[in-house]
Amino acid sequence: MTQDPIAPVVAFHEQLARLSAAGLPFDLGTEVNGSPSSRTGIRNAINRVETALRLRVELGQPLQDAIGAASELTLRHRTSLLTWLETEDVSSAFESLTQTVQYRVQAGRRVSVSMIQPFVLALLTSLAFIILCATTIPKLEAIYTQLGKPPSGALTCLIILQKTMPVWGVLIPVLIGVIWLCFLRASTMGRSRWFIGGSRYLESMRLAQFADQVAAFVDRGIPRDRAFSMADSKIASQALTNPLTLPPLLRWAMSGNFGNEPVPAIFRFVANSYREIADQHATGWQVFVSKLSLSLFGGLLVFGFGLSLFVPVIDLLFELSSPGGT
Repeated sequence: MTQDPIAPVVAFHEQLARLSAAGLPFDLGTEVNGSPSSRTGIRNAINRVETALRLRVELGQPLQDAIGAASELTLRHRTSLLTWLETEDVSSAFESLTQTVQYRVQAGRRVSVSMIQPFVLALLTSLAFIILCATTIPKLEAIYTQLGKPPSGALTCLIILQKTMPVWGVLIPVLIGVIWLCFLRASTMGRSRWFIGGSRYLESMRLAQFADQVAAFVDRGIPRDRAFSMADSKIASQALTNPLTLPPLLRWAMSGNFGNEPVPAIFRFVANSYREIADQHATGWQVFVSKLSLSLFGGLLVFGFGLSLFVPVIDLLFELSSPGGT
């Protein structure tokens, strides 16, 4: 029986498919609108890659060269496959496919937690306004009727709202709930780039992951330059062609000018530094979004509720205090 020319790739994909079926999220770099790859998308991507690689290898191209040249492979997928072939380390090979999704979900959850207060305030304010329309407005209308005077302008508007309350009194809480669920779904699907600071958070975590992988590869005896390409060929190419565009801390680490300090220790230091930077971005937007939305949105709700309560009462007191008011 002829051995499959891309047997190592097939074995890698079988492991990936099993873990994906077990519920572990993967991102092969084929996401749509920021959403991580679905199981069907992963299966389709695997089939396309295996077909392209099998054809190249059967035409005489070495497997690793075929992986490097196949346009059907995304950068993340290619890096993971090369890591598998050179180290046979499952955890390192899958790390680049899973950590990005985890970072996105983590970022989205932070924002979701920070938005709980504004949504709760909106719900409670809408319920308070419903109670106001159901109890206070009819009493104010009755007082004006007993005085034989037409309702004031503010009270007239509230009377219209009170009469249409069966419609909007149901729609507004439902709408708040739907917006919250959509917001929560967007965050859990990993669309953290939509949020303030999300791109900087993800970029910092990507650089931290790159540094961690370089340290792990060098620990296994892989040459430093090769470790750069395996961890992220885009960053490695950028370091060769235009190193000044790299972030300063990463540029320093990749330059190799740090004396007798072991390379893995340097890159672990870089990874920890970028994780701290990412945490600062996440904490910053969490505080900013929650405080701004709570102050602006909540303030407008409370202001509107206060006006709807006190303006009709003040109009009534003015009518009673004016000459001929009784």
